[in-house]
Amino acid sequence: MRNKIISLLLIIGSIFFVVGCGTESDKTKNTKTEIKKDSVKTKVAEPKISFDRKYDDLARFIAGMPANPGCTIDSAHLKNKEWIKFSKSMEDKWGKYDSTRLKTISDWSKKEITGKSNPFTLFYPFSGPDFLNATIFFPAADTLVLIGLEPRGKTPQINTFSGDSLSKYLNEMERSLFSILNFSFFRTNSMKVDLQSEDVNGTTPVMMLFLARTGHVISDIQLIYIDKKGNIVHDSTATADSIKTKGVEITFTNKDETKAKKLFYYSIDLKDAGLKKTTPEFLTYINHLGTVTTFLKSASYLMHKTYFSVIRSAILNQSDVVLQDDSGIPLSFFTDANWENKFYGTYTKPIPMFSKCFQADLKDAYSDPAKVKKLDFGIGYQWRKNQSNLLLTTKKKK
Repeated sequence: MRNKIISLLLIIGSIFFVVGCGTESDKTKNTKTEIKKDSVKTKVAEPKISFDRKYDDLARFIAGMPANPGCTIDSAHLKNKEWIKFSKSMEDKWGKYDSTRLKTISDWSKKEITGKSNPFTLFYPFSGPDFLNATIFFPAADTLVLIGLEPRGKTPQINTFSGDSLSKYLNEMERSLFSILNFSFFRTNSMKVDLQSEDVNGTTPVMMLFLARTGHVISDIQLIYIDKKGNIVHDSTATADSIKTKGVEITFTNKDETKAKKLFYYSIDLKDAGLKKTTPEFLTYINHLGTVTTFLKSASYLMHKTYFSVIRSAILNQSDVVLQDDSGIPLSFFTDANWENKFYGTYTKPIPMFSKCFQADLKDAYSDPAKVKKLDFGIGYQWRKNQSNLLLTTKKKK
């Protein structure tokens, strides 16, 4: 009975809204350190940014982590009983998640995703704020581009919170993490509520939490836009023609390292109509990224539909490697002439909600045990171990 209830919640929670076999949700204390802004294969307005520790202090606070010496968070908040309770809860949840999942995926990635030890750009459409899986699977990526329909939000002004408002904020943060820590993906219907509340009002706080919890240090956060030429424009220099495509840019480093990395999140509709008519500048931006590695997980089978053909074509044209579960691009697009396919885990059929997206050719590929490798963790809609699948495909050189 318990499994049936969980499965029902999973199916309901996955809904963007059903369309055929696809769905859609539609510097308080600065150091003197200067971090050079890396090229993102697009033109960036400012060549340098200053390190501002307040963002890292804030990320650790909303992650329930101990404060570093000289923390800029009001000491009264660090002594608040609700935050102490939240911190203990997060430590417990993260400890269980880390011990059962992170190392397993990290070890798999090191073994199977070879040739990706040098910096590269990771392209992760339909991701929501899922920096967590992006960095676990692809730790060497120095530029990460995440895309979803959820708003970008803003950094919380914790020092202005009262006791009651702080408690409310922490409860909302913890609730927003439930599905990713239990099922490996965000439930979009839940995000419509959790990420558009008065306080946790977008993806930025969640990504900050994941950055802190995965051992990264945040040095800067800026609101950004894409102009008509497909270039990044920062909030301070944005004009009327660049406000349609909204995003956030987070600069961070791995712990004990100095080379800056970039995390970009854009709130945008990736349907053909959106990319061709409403926000064509974003398609230009994607083209500017050049060669990318693409990650697709729990993507609601959207690219099985004809009206997501533009983003599908962009991925196929620009990717040298694609890692996806069966909810991404249909196997039929990864022809033997152009791609080297490696299959992992198990494929039987999609969950009932996406039953029309069954792939007979993918089923045939999984019918030969000699061609399929074991997958020691669950991922995607079939989130239980021994029920999940991954396709790792590499473009053949011509």
